[in-house]
Amino acid sequence: MRYRLRPVRPRHRARLRLTLATLLLPLIAIVVLPRLESARHPLAEREAALAVDLRRPRAGEAAAPRASGEWTAPAMAAVTRMPRLAGNRELQLRLAGMFAGALAVGVAVRLGTRLFAPRVGVLAASLLLALPSGRSLLGAELSVEPFFLLAMLSALLAIRGMPEARIAAVFAGGASGVAIALGGVDGLWLPVLALVWLRVHQGLNARSASVVLGTTVLGAAVALVGGWLLASSSATLLPSNGTLAFLDEGLLERRRVARDLLPLAPMVLLGLFTLRLEWLRSMPFRFLFLWLAFAGATWAATGAAASADVAVLFLLSAVALLGWEHASRRWSWPAVAATAGIALALWRATPATSEAQAIDRWAIREAGRFVGRVIAPDRRVAASPRAAHRFTFYGNRAIEPLSGDPALAELDYVIVPRDDFRTMRARAEEQPSPAHLKRIAEFGTWVVARVRPGAAEPRKEPAGNAPFATTASPYIRPDDGPIP
Repeated sequence: MRYRLRPVRPRHRARLRLTLATLLLPLIAIVVLPRLESARHPLAEREAALAVDLRRPRAGEAAAPRASGEWTAPAMAAVTRMPRLAGNRELQLRLAGMFAGALAVGVAVRLGTRLFAPRVGVLAASLLLALPSGRSLLGAELSVEPFFLLAMLSALLAIRGMPEARIAAVFAGGASGVAIALGGVDGLWLPVLALVWLRVHQGLNARSASVVLGTTVLGAAVALVGGWLLASSSATLLPSNGTLAFLDEGLLERRRVARDLLPLAPMVLLGLFTLRLEWLRSMPFRFLFLWLAFAGATWAATGAAASADVAVLFLLSAVALLGWEHASRRWSWPAVAATAGIALALWRATPATSEAQAIDRWAIREAGRFVGRVIAPDRRVAASPRAAHRFTFYGNRAIEPLSGDPALAELDYVIVPRDDFRTMRARAEEQPSPAHLKRIAEFGTWVVARVRPGAAEPRKEPAGNAPFATTASPYIRPDDGPIP
């Protein structure tokens, strides 16, 4: 007789039992994540904004204003204090998040085991590691999410054990406080869930509520102050973005997540077909529904979908395994085959859509390095807003975003796409006192252009920059002929 997937029964004593999967999957994650192409490719604009915040000012240089409000002191401390174990510059920045994501994989396995059975945790953790949207949460992209995910799953694991062990309330509050310190208001639902879960099990009183709330405040305070002391590059305790919501709203796009979860549809439909009403009333499903409700409300309020996405993964994993174990083989095997076929079709369709983006990221990285090497630091450079932070990071110099109607006469150089360069040059020539744009380099579709004022407004060049010191560069075009 096959072993049926059943919710675990409450125990009188909470024990930490580490299975082989709890130890093995984090090791697999820390080996797989750094080898991914996405972990080594040039930074996206959002990642570059965070990387600029992390960069320490040089000796005698004032700290630059924050490019992004998404980094808190604990997250900055975790990244800046991480040993530089990798040679790739982008991988060095993402490595701390990958370690946190690998630990989160182990906690996810343990949480699934605590709720249902070990294979639910293994499947949910494997989906996090296999799906592109899950790998983004695990640190394949530079973000706060891996650190928040580790703290959130640890808090959920402790919350699940609160009705059985009093000490679990202390761990639940402490982990919730760290999650709040990392995610801001995106983590406030965790202590609320802890109080509701105690109320469901008739264990909520003034003493238990004060323990949860007190340890939450203490955990948040310790994380913030400790991060502020360790992160010397952080000038403030909290980022001043005005919203106190520090998770990225654009990291998990709805279409991307729906596409990633599409292969699970046959197995989930099979599970819904065999689902019984008494299963939905069980303790594990009630916990999952509460988790999904609070995380979904936070998603609707702040736009950050990390908490809700992980809850959906756990719910789909449980339903899919229920369908697999309780349906007959004539239905379960076709569902597995359909899942494998959809996953294979999506995997084959993915590379073609990312090739153009990879070329564009390479061009932005090389253009930024070129500007940092050959343009004097005292020159004013502006770039297209969709890549200004990346140019700032790779050029290691100040590059301001180009406004919608820029005053070219006040700039020295601009970095824009080729089509925008044509439009800007045509508009500049129509002005009463025209500012001429001279193309000096091209990288992919990006043009680095020098702004030369018209005759009515002559500009004096610095004495040490007369020959511009870049005529030997292979990227410079000596003529200003038509763009092909």
